[in-house]
Amino acid sequence: MRKRQKALNKRMVFVEDAEFISVLIASGILIGDVHRVSPVSYVIAVQEEKPPLLAERLSFEQFSVFSMEPSPPLEPVYVQSYSYHNQAIGIDSIRVIGVSTSSLFQIGGVDHVDTTSRIKHIRLLKEA
Repeated sequence: MRKRQKALNKRMVFVEDAEFISVLIASGILIGDVHRVSPVSYVIAVQEEKPPLLAERLSFEQFSVFSMEPSPPLEPVYVQSYSYHNQAIGIDSIRVIGVSTSSLFQIGGVDHVDTTSRIKHIRLLKEA
């Protein structure tokens, strides 16, 4: 039997001014309430000091980090909080420099967040 999901209270969100410099690689800006968010990113980053040769020959299947089972989820952390579900959310001004690699910036509520980011970084340096 499937467990019934509790409905998220819907609220109005008013944002007067928002500035985001950079949002990239499976990331997002969310304004409002969301039930579930699951951003995923797989990245092979290659830094070569010589002319690029390796990047064209790589695939995710070559590296075990992309096929490993994730660790089990952590137990939820409960903190004392106060909720004002019947009032709108108001933001005068927000400035964010960066949101990157399976992450989120959110104004509002969320029931469930499940993010995955796997990165294989390869550096090929010239021999001295």
